[in-house]
Amino acid sequence: MVQGDGSAQSETLSGIVAPSPESSQAGSFDTDPGRLDIQYQGGDATERWARIVSDPDDASNHVLQFVLKSPNVRDGEGLPSKGRVQLNAYSAESVRSREVRFSTRMRLSEGFSTLKAMPRSFNWLTISEWWNDPSWNNQEFPFRITVNIIKPDEQSGSPLRFSVHAQTLNQSTQIWDNTVWSFTALNAEVPIGRWVTLEYVFREGNALDGRFYMAVVTDEGSRTVLFDVSGWTHHPGDPDPDGLTHFNPLKLYTSKTLIDAARNAGGALEVLWDDLSLRLCRQPVPSDVSACGPESYY
Repeated sequence: MVQGDGSAQSETLSGIVAPSPESSQAGSFDTDPGRLDIQYQGGDATERWARIVSDPDDASNHVLQFVLKSPNVRDGEGLPSKGRVQLNAYSAESVRSREVRFSTRMRLSEGFSTLKAMPRSFNWLTISEWWNDPSWNNQEFPFRITVNIIKPDEQSGSPLRFSVHAQTLNQSTQIWDNTVWSFTALNAEVPIGRWVTLEYVFREGNALDGRFYMAVVTDEGSRTVLFDVSGWTHHPGDPDPDGLTHFNPLKLYTSKTLIDAARNAGGALEVLWDDLSLRLCRQPVPSDVSACGPESYY
């Protein structure tokens, strides 16, 4: 269940939950992720929106809907180039998370079937992003982890897949062109038209003790681990990483090409979200201990 204040520009969400500290083995918790904002980066309500709507499978349940109908982000010449709807969890500087766990239910619209049918590949449709550190607030060591839905095969009807990569920003060119690690999950097709739960774990660390985990769980309880990465989760050049303060747990961000393809087929790119569960852990921990609880993640 998601509830809002009626304003798509600044939805307030309820139902964000965190396990009690008594359930943990170690660590310090903070259930407040800072101010939660919906960001569009331009456009109007005919092009993109975030709304509270009824669950198509259960009218009594209210869920958060992200829609990209037309590209709403303009380039330097004022021409539409891409589309963005995202939830910003940008915490106060005092809440620096060494480990984050969250889960959310997700349902992709049939507009994603249009992308699957395209006789071309693509590698950019972002559904979550982790900034450690952000590039827009004068940080010395910008780093991000991006989770995408991609189509690695050009053949029409070939499956959509989940992918994840970690990158650093080239400070001279301001381009994210240095890939630290990258993986594509070939063991699971991206589900369309049905609810699934996405589970995430982020642990700040280096090549040995950093961790990024993601799994998809069906409503019947079948879990598939998509990624369990041991690797850098902060900039490799950062001598003093100090915790995650900015991430986008829910995101719909992609190119004009994909947005236009769905619209021209009579649909739109739509994602429904529900039941966001979030746990933040602030204390630094040894590599063999989880501050958020038992080592078995789920």
